[in-house]
Amino acid sequence: MLFIQPLFDPMTQINGYKIIHDFGGTSLKHLRYCTPFHLRFQYHAALDCIPARYKEIHFVNDSLLLSTLWTIVKQFISTKLKKRVFFHSNGEELLNHFPRSVVPAKYGGDLTDCFQEDLMKQMTKDYGSCPLGGQNNYY
Repeated sequence: MLFIQPLFDPMTQINGYKIIHDFGGTSLKHLRYCTPFHLRFQYHAALDCIPARYKEIHFVNDSLLLSTLWTIVKQFISTKLKKRVFFHSNGEELLNHFPRSVVPAKYGGDLTDCFQEDLMKQMTKDYGSCPLGGQNNYY
């Protein structure tokens, strides 16, 4: 739902997604869940099943697990997508790619409510059940 709901917004349809994944706290114990089947499923679901444009993908707090997975996965993705993947050892580096106002506070930005629950409730109230005459909101 986190990927589908923003697709109703025409600005997301035009501009695409810039995604931040935090790998802090991951260890080799997580690797047992990263079977080739699951990696292929995640890749297929994200790139083939969701009609989204991925502009940038940022990985924060990279770990040995992420390095291992990236070594495997990068062989199967396109060169275009490889160029859109960025690795950051700390969250402060995100400020080189995002405005401070949209970066969560734990990474050195100003955003305190990452899920923006109040904004979603207000948008649902303003747009009703059908934003811009389109499909119903999930909220």
